[in-house]
Amino acid sequence: MKSAENFKYFSSPEERFSYLALLYDRIDQNIDTFHLLAGELDWRSLFSLGLGNSLFGFYYRVFKRMNSGIIPDDFFKGCRDHFFFSDTKTGIYFHEIKKFDGIMRSIKREYVLSRGYAYYYLLYDRLPVREFNDIDVYVKKEDVPGIIKGLIDAGYTDPGKGRIKYFLSHHIHIRVENPQNKIVFEIHWAVDHKYNLARISVEDILQTRRHVLLNGEEIPVPSIDMDFILSSVHALKHSPLLKYLESRDACFDILFKSNYAVKYLDLCRFLSIYSDKIDWNSIYYYSKKYYCDDYIKVVVRFLNKVFGVEMPCNINENLREYSPGRMERYTANYLISRTLSNKGLKKKGFLSGFMFRFTSLCNRSLIFNPVRMMDLYRYFMPPSDYIAFLKAEGVSIFRRNRIYLFLRGGLMLVKNLFDAVRGHHDLLLED
Repeated sequence: MKSAENFKYFSSPEERFSYLALLYDRIDQNIDTFHLLAGELDWRSLFSLGLGNSLFGFYYRVFKRMNSGIIPDDFFKGCRDHFFFSDTKTGIYFHEIKKFDGIMRSIKREYVLSRGYAYYYLLYDRLPVREFNDIDVYVKKEDVPGIIKGLIDAGYTDPGKGRIKYFLSHHIHIRVENPQNKIVFEIHWAVDHKYNLARISVEDILQTRRHVLLNGEEIPVPSIDMDFILSSVHALKHSPLLKYLESRDACFDILFKSNYAVKYLDLCRFLSIYSDKIDWNSIYYYSKKYYCDDYIKVVVRFLNKVFGVEMPCNINENLREYSPGRMERYTANYLISRTLSNKGLKKKGFLSGFMFRFTSLCNRSLIFNPVRMMDLYRYFMPPSDYIAFLKAEGVSIFRRNRIYLFLRGGLMLVKNLFDAVRGHHDLLLED
């Protein structure tokens, strides 16, 4: 892992420190560099950066190994207060997971636990560096109402029938909270939004699940191959602009000023731990089946670019390139320029100021989110290989017709606009 080579892509000592801190398992070989960087750090800027990139756990671990005289006491305390996983806290999480497992057994429903707490055990060996603030589970869509009822009967907050119906129609998960300890279950019934052409099957995830020991209890998690696909698509779904980045320094700029980098570290560690158990032919087969192999290729490239992970050559050769259409690329380039600009567009005229405010609002909206709009472009102008994919899947000639797909995308747009006008104002800013 040639971490030093990536330093030139960072514009400040704070970003360089963040990058090295993320490579926490190599603290010993980087400790001298940490000491040098500490003398250049603007501690206020580093704290502000830490709020956005969720790396306080990594900062804390590094600071414990350094000369405490270098670090301001208030920064160290603030870092510790913002992120600290005690045995008590992880014990409370495990108690909730065990209770959820009991509920699922009693109502005879299948599920898998993904990311978060599972990765705390499986990838980080219970080392308190990786933040997680909820518990992610995947279930069948038709089981969601019954599962939520089981949670409500066990004392969890009732989201309400209208809210459940709304999210089942327009989103991919819903949150259910324990009112006593504020721990949240995110119940997923899909991996990606239906606006996207990817077709990852939750049923396949459930059928191929494996059981692992977490704190002495057997808990179902995705199979190794499916876990890699699931986490890759999840990472890119939360950092969609990375699909369009051609500039290497822009990649690092976006990654390390947000919490996206940790999601890719998960994948990096996943590959290092399970490298001898991964069936790449299986990953290739399922990613083709779900029409997300171009997603896998984008993720594989970033893992190589950011963490120096080497992948089997045949994977890179056989996976498709991601090929956005003209409108998709135009929208993405606009959003990238706005993301990379610290000043925004408010000072560039009335129209640009309006667009800045509008897209800022849209970014937080379930319905008008511009990233979802880019996904809709794939229906309006579907790639030729998607038509071929539908044909290979046995989809009728009517349903793989470009006119049909265009009308379907338009119907999705109209349906969501109508829903917004009709009145779900309390839900528009939730994600």
